[in-house]
Amino acid sequence: MAERYRAVVGLSYPAPGSLKAVLAAGGLSKMSETARAKVIFKRVKAGAYADSIPEKSIKWLLKGGMIKVAGATAKGKR
Repeated sequence: MAERYRAVVGLSYPAPGSLKAVLAAGGLSKMSETARAKVIFKRVKAGAYADSIPEKSIKWLLKGGMIKVAGATAKGKR
């Protein structure tokens, strides 16, 4: 079973369907204005589960304290 993550801060990142195009271009900044306009973003509020975070972003988001692993005790609201 994959780990679940909870956002500590509000996050915005390319949705899984758009991520492939962003990575192929080498990042958002390297995409044309037309291509960027087609990117769909996933927005997660602080405290919500962030289950579709791009795999390559998890390590630095955890290190920066922007997400945390949602363990068994974090499943219910407190």
